[in-house]
Amino acid sequence: MATVAITVGGRSYQIACEDGTEDQVIALAGGIDKRVGDLATRVSSASRPQLLVMTALMIASDLEEARAALAQKGAEAAAARQTADSAERERVELADGLIDAAGRIEELAAALAALRARDDTGPATG
Repeated sequence: MATVAITVGGRSYQIACEDGTEDQVIALAGGIDKRVGDLATRVSSASRPQLLVMTALMIASDLEEARAALAQKGAEAAAARQTADSAERERVELADGLIDAAGRIEELAAALAALRARDDTGPATG
């Protein structure tokens, strides 16, 4: 376990984190500290604990919005997959129909050729 020093809201903290995540924890803390500072300039009457709670609520709200957006994108992706599956089924049905039609055309052409061959030989004499 690693330990990193961070500063949030003017206070320093020693935070334990998994090895290899130190830079990420420091960057996240920097983002939180910036949000606390931005909020402090807008709500000057708030105490430090209130600022931290308000910032946590803002971050939770952002997370909820991101989850909702992700769920929406997931629903859109599912609908797109369903549309693609439906289009693929239609493509297969059309291809099968064209193959059947081509077979019928070949049968008609063969029958027509047979009729022409019979007509070209003339009437049978016996």
